[in-house]
Amino acid sequence: MSTMRAKMLVMSVSVNSGADSTGQPITVSEQLRLAAVGPNHAYNEDGSGDEDNSFSRWTPCASLDITIQNPALFGQFKYGDKFYVDFTPADQPPVVAMADAAPAVDDAAEAAPAAEEQPAAAAPSDAADPAADATAAS
Repeated sequence: MSTMRAKMLVMSVSVNSGADSTGQPITVSEQLRLAAVGPNHAYNEDGSGDEDNSFSRWTPCASLDITIQNPALFGQFKYGDKFYVDFTPADQPPVVAMADAAPAVDDAAEAAPAAEEQPAAAAPSDAADPAADATAAS
């Protein structure tokens, strides 16, 4: 199986709160709900149009619920934001080491700037058809 890329839209962000040892409110986690992108109108059958149209042709329905407990990521996801979600078989080497992906709570303040400096994920190899990887996996 080759890598597949989907384009997802943040539909909701729910903050789960708690209290620290002094009773002050803190964010414990965030629950994100994402759905596959799609136009607000009928998409072109040939997949032409904007990028969302191309992705919705190959992945018309998808949903993802994810809970985040990494304090460096709290507040980073907003309703309406769009993200690429890449699927790579688990038997391939990871792109990011686990230690880099989830800093300890004490390191969260220091980890946030470093996360912003990391390069964005690589674009699909076929820029003319952003959903090309999805068709190869089908």
